Amino acid sequence: MSKLKTELNSFIDKLDKLDFMSECFARLKEKVDEVLLFGKANSPIAERVVSLYCTNSNNNKNQFFPVNHSRKELDVLPAVIADSLRFFDKEQRNLQKIIEPFSLYSKYFEDAYLYGTGTCENYAIVGAYFLMAEFDDIELSIETLNSDQSHTYIRVHTTPEYVFDFWGDFLCEYTDTPTWNECVGELYPRNDKSHTKINITFSNREQLINLGEDIFSKKNEEQRLKIINQVEILLDKEYQFDKNISKNCDVR
Repeated sequence: MSKLKTELNSFIDKLDKLDFMSECFARLKEKVDEVLLFGKANSPIAERVVSLYCTNSNNNKNQFFPVNHSRKELDVLPAVIADSLRFFDKEQRNLQKIIEPFSLYSKYFEDAYLYGTGTCENYAIVGAYFLMAEFDDIELSIETLNSDQSHTYIRVHTTPEYVFDFWGDFLCEYTDTPTWNECVGELYPRNDKSHTKINITFSNREQLINLGEDIFSKKNEEQRLKIINQVEILLDKEYQFDKNISKNCDVR
């Protein structure tokens, strides 16, 4: 078990510290992506594909104006399909009723594991777990920036502090606004009008580690595999539909 603050303080130069944290980020990003194997549910292209998928998923396919997905759209279909299954899960209707932060983020964690996709909130709690699992002296918060839109990420309380954004796929010093805006500023700019809010802070490592043990249970693993199989079946149907549409277009 490593001690983050001890290792970070062994470097004097800020760039050396940033390099060390970047290596940590890259290593943990692989683990986060294994959990969220279908990718982001709300990337800009995924949000466009949602409406197309819903149109195609009607009982009667639109035969006059069929939707033929592009390569990029097909790439995000697994996330769109998985998130649609989550959306129609009856238990999800109770999510908005959860107010207590730990209960809410426990649900975000479980959803990320079961459905293999999610939003920045899901990425943040999964990433927070892996950070806590690797370092035994870490303190972090899950924070939201409210700007043109809201965006959630991990704030690591070290000296200096860092942003770990597994959804946006970047790391920077917490005060490094230029890097932030370069990476996600088009959608979530830091400016005079933006403000932040800490949603939950984890200073007790055991709390999050115990949650992870509950999430990665045998029961949840079996449910996750069932959902993955269901996504693959629906994905094959969508691929076949696109293939048939392409053939019809060629005939014309």
